[in-house]
Amino acid sequence: MTENFPFRSSSHVVGDVGQTEVALVFKRWGWTADLIASDYGEDLDCNIFINQQRTAFHFRCQVKSTTKDKKYLRFLKSGEISVSIETDLARFWLASCYYPVFLIVYVEDTREIYWENATQYLSKNLDRISKKTTTIRVHQKNKLTQNQVELEKNIQEFYTQILRLSSPCLVCNIIPVMMPSYKIPRKLFRSINIESIGQKYGLNVKTRGLRSDHLPAWITALRSMDLNLLHCWQVSIDDIDLKKFSDSVIRFLEYLGKESSLFIFDTEWLSFICSPIRLLDKGKDHPHHLGLNQDLTGWSSFCYINQEIQSDFLYAFDLPEGSLKPFPYNGFSWRFNHFVEPERDLAIELLGMIPITPSFIAQKSLFKDYIRSQFLPWICFSHEVDLLRKVLASYALVFAEIPSLCKAETIVGAICSEMFDPTAGWVPEPEDWPELENDSINEKLNQIAATDELPGRHEDLGVTDFVLKFFGNQNKNIKNLIVSENEYIPGLPINHLKRFISIQRLRVLKEFNIDEITQRLSSLKPCIELNLEMQESVEVNSHLFKNLDDTLICVLSVSWMPDLCESSLASIERFSDTICKSFEAAVENSYCGEFKGIEDILKLGAIELEQHQRPSMPRYLFTP
Repeated sequence: MTENFPFRSSSHVVGDVGQTEVALVFKRWGWTADLIASDYGEDLDCNIFINQQRTAFHFRCQVKSTTKDKKYLRFLKSGEISVSIETDLARFWLASCYYPVFLIVYVEDTREIYWENATQYLSKNLDRISKKTTTIRVHQKNKLTQNQVELEKNIQEFYTQILRLSSPCLVCNIIPVMMPSYKIPRKLFRSINIESIGQKYGLNVKTRGLRSDHLPAWITALRSMDLNLLHCWQVSIDDIDLKKFSDSVIRFLEYLGKESSLFIFDTEWLSFICSPIRLLDKGKDHPHHLGLNQDLTGWSSFCYINQEIQSDFLYAFDLPEGSLKPFPYNGFSWRFNHFVEPERDLAIELLGMIPITPSFIAQKSLFKDYIRSQFLPWICFSHEVDLLRKVLASYALVFAEIPSLCKAETIVGAICSEMFDPTAGWVPEPEDWPELENDSINEKLNQIAATDELPGRHEDLGVTDFVLKFFGNQNKNIKNLIVSENEYIPGLPINHLKRFISIQRLRVLKEFNIDEITQRLSSLKPCIELNLEMQESVEVNSHLFKNLDDTLICVLSVSWMPDLCESSLASIERFSDTICKSFEAAVENSYCGEFKGIEDILKLGAIELEQHQRPSMPRYLFTP
């Protein structure tokens, strides 16, 4: 019977272990290393990250293990390992790849890993690809764990050669921003000897102007005294070492933050917007190769707070180690943007604030026009409502009454489609452009007018304002947006005075006395307030939910705005133990028999018991 069970040879196991060991080395360096499922000559697909930022330096690896691939390997007296590969594959690596390929050998007995730049080796030994089988020699002095810098250099040189740069250099532009006003400080450009400061860190620095229409649209959220140009510093280095350049730029920004002659108040700070780092020919401001991207990184921003330069994104959105992002939930799901921290069994939501962007203004205007086309304010006498609804029903329309606007004899509401609910914020998604742009309700009413007379009349009486408030903030004077980590715009500084942290714990309980639970939880508020500058921002509450499997869930929640001089992660760590103890005390002796953690509960849908209304719309999304 045993022959029917699947069998896995030891060579297959070691082969997989080899790939995993190599991938772990790269991941310890902060890089990505993904296993390639299809076997067409490479096993790992990798990207270099510099200072936690992804770069365009991409490479692949073929991994050979001494047991699984022993027929392809020979250990030579010279200290080298001879590796045989197919000649067609070698030719592909040499002539057709737009990325470098590394040949890596995993030695099972010693668990040592050796590497060779296969692309470079083949280009220097072209005679080897004329034979039926190609061999590449991997020297045992090339230990992968000790050669991170050398590996980076090999990859950088490959891209320099493929771009045919005669005098390669790295370049980026830096825009200083006074926060939280988002003003570009002209005084800073006049008061600092920028060239000498740059030389201090091995950088070439000059002041220049950038045209706004050549930059991302969100750049217009900044406030500049110059209408046509944005002043910035162009920073470059006559080298291709991206890590060296990135580190030098960060030290340069830190020096600027310390030496700035600007008078900065306690509630102000400097942020620096950094354009993508480009690999260019010296003396040229723009890429010359139209077919290949010469941007090595994306846009980024750094804030100078607590006497040091820090990533804007990480300062606002960094999470405790081991935090998990749950999979998307079903249609009746929890409304929170949770990350789950398994060790303490907490759900965490982080929010930041940015200025309104042109795309959001356009999106908001289009959405508002669409909403207005989906209903028509209407008023009729109370005895006419049944007839009105009967006539509308034959045209797939309804009359939605708005009780708060009605009077004794008159009923006020909106005529709309069956899928549109003006009292709860429901709206059907448009299927095509005519549906989005045309006044569909008025068109249907014109059809009705030709055959029937509708009781009542078109009159607003506050209906439009009532309906629009359910579809996000329609205030024309809105200046800021609340964003989560998924909605953050890389490069746009965050207003760290307006960050928001929410921590929840979800529990299945055997008994519910929501007043008693809330009272127990209330002791948490003064404890946190005592340690915060913005004490009024602390909120503590509890809610009851019903899961789709009919179990009752209690959600304990605490939220606050962290101090400016404290990152979101540091603030979480400062209060998490106190929060956990308060959560435990709030539901003491109330657990049901079967314990479920937050991750298990979030996988199920839920309906809020206290407020039977649809959760508020996403802060950025066009349709619900």
